[in-house]
Amino acid sequence: MTTKISLDTAIGESHRWCTRVSLGLRSINGKDYVDVARAYTMPPILNVEAIGPTQETLSNWFHLNDVELSPLSSKTLSILIGLDTPEAHWVLEQRRGV
Repeated sequence: MTTKISLDTAIGESHRWCTRVSLGLRSINGKDYVDVARAYTMPPILNVEAIGPTQETLSNWFHLNDVELSPLSSKTLSILIGLDTPEAHWVLEQRRGV
């Protein structure tokens, strides 16, 4: 079903035509899953690339040196999760440095 939505971002408000879909998100290690019952497809809204730490960077921090990272297959950001899916933002594990 095609619908028009209002999209508010840091650069302002816009209106876009999109298609409503449902999908599931699974963590890279396969342990965690979030069901997104209402999502919308649309052309890219921002031209951004994923930026993350490297295994070498993590090894410099005692409390993070045993965290294993999976390599990114792409640096293209292809999904933006809004605040209407709070369970996708839950902290499942937290490590605090000294």
